[in-house]
Amino acid sequence: MATDKDIVKCVKALKKVGCPSGTSKKKCHTEMTAVCKAHLEYKKHGVNVLDFPDMTPDLNTKVAIFVPDSSNVDQRISKEAHKGRAAEVEKKMRDLFGGTTTVKATGSWASASCNRGVCIDNILIVESYMPKDIWAKHNREMKSYLLKKKKLWGQQSVTVEFEIMGENSLQEGMHFI
Repeated sequence: MATDKDIVKCVKALKKVGCPSGTSKKKCHTEMTAVCKAHLEYKKHGVNVLDFPDMTPDLNTKVAIFVPDSSNVDQRISKEAHKGRAAEVEKKMRDLFGGTTTVKATGSWASASCNRGVCIDNILIVESYMPKDIWAKHNREMKSYLLKKKKLWGQQSVTVEFEIMGENSLQEGMHFI
């Protein structure tokens, strides 16, 4: 069992991080004490529950393709057609990068051609994680694929978001192809 001295030291370290706003000091202290007791108990067995797991070195690049539900700026396509677009992108990314995750989002932008000057898209974001060298090997092929989809989908651009994690850096950004 952890000593009181160890628990106090642990709670002091957690207090530097702080408590969520709106949490009373007493509740925060109680929760920190419980976390520290669990941490110290796990630590006895060689497990540090307060550490983040090491980054998986071979999955250090994330690429996300934003698949819109519109054509020619403000014309909606059917839900089935939208899902079909996403399925095509998922297949391409799975073939190139090994797997995907798809999430729903909403996008909007100002344009005089849309209702009340605001265009709104339902977006399916298809994400894939891969090693940097796999992205480097296939990024031109992916760009070429997306340029074809841009034309086929009647889009002004296709949004691509990326994160490339280096040993001591994070490179991230968005491209509009």
